[in-house]
Amino acid sequence: MLPVNRSFDWANDGGIIRPVELWVTGKQYIKELTITAKPVILEKEGSQIKITCRNNLLSYTVQGYSLLVLDKENKKEIRIPKLLPGMSWTTILEKGDVTVQIVRPNGEIVVEK
Repeated sequence: MLPVNRSFDWANDGGIIRPVELWVTGKQYIKELTITAKPVILEKEGSQIKITCRNNLLSYTVQGYSLLVLDKENKKEIRIPKLLPGMSWTTILEKGDVTVQIVRPNGEIVVEK
């Protein structure tokens, strides 16, 4: 029990210890919310694989990144062109069992599919 009208010497571990006011306002709502968290999309079309890289970041330009395509025997590096906010880039590869990585200029893997 907290002391009434007195200070106390321990840390406040939560709870309301002072008078408060509750303000009631009009209802708030979100009309539309879109979250796109897929910077790489793989689509299989016939004998090919279509790879699309998107820059969904509103204030960031993707520059100097690479797309690494790995299969059981080979490793292919494809430079991703400069992508301004909202831009996308697509490349088409021959179909196979591949792993795709987006790699930052410093070598860090950002996405792997």
